[in-house]
Amino acid sequence: MLAVQPGAKALQTVTDMIVESGARLSIERTFPLEQAIDALAHHGEGRSLGKIVVAMGGSH
Repeated sequence: MLAVQPGAKALQTVTDMIVESGARLSIERTFPLEQAIDALAHHGEGRSLGKIVVAMGGSH
């Protein structure tokens, strides 16, 4: 876990750390905005192996 202060400089530092380490983000599932309640329920089950994404526009 990494805690940082909000702001562009801190975000850039974290981004650089991720890029340099080759870390990969795992997205388990993407929900359209209309299914945000379902996304929260899925997250609440506690069995997610990756991030849950709620898409706010366009194709998901």
